[in-house]
Amino acid sequence: MVASGRAATVSGGIAAIVAGGIATIVAAGIAAIVAGGIAEIVAGGIAAIVAGGIAAIVAAGIAAIVAGGIAAIVAAGIAAIVAAGIAAIVSGGSAAIVAGGIAAIVAGGIDAIVSGGRDNTCS
Repeated sequence: MVASGRAATVSGGIAAIVAGGIATIVAAGIAAIVAGGIAEIVAGGIAAIVAGGIAAIVAAGIAAIVAGGIAAIVAAGIAAIVAAGIAAIVSGGSAAIVAGGIAAIVAGGIDAIVSGGRDNTCS
């Protein structure tokens, strides 16, 4: 009886140790898998946030450069149109003044010649 009791106790103890060991190993394995999964999810999330942030910054930078470039082109275009318009007005105005002056001089000269001729003829 005692011997068989001991055998049962030893056998039960071994079974308990084995069962406990297996349970511990399984629990530790699950914990490791969960922890690893969480770490991977966190790392992946951080990587995605960083990549998304960099992409957003780059996109915003490109948009700002494009917008600034367009604004600069428009401003330069407007400035060129205004400058060309002023130059055309000044140039056209000068030409008109010169032409008007020549016409007045010619007309005045003709008048003077005609009236001087009349004066000479009449006297």
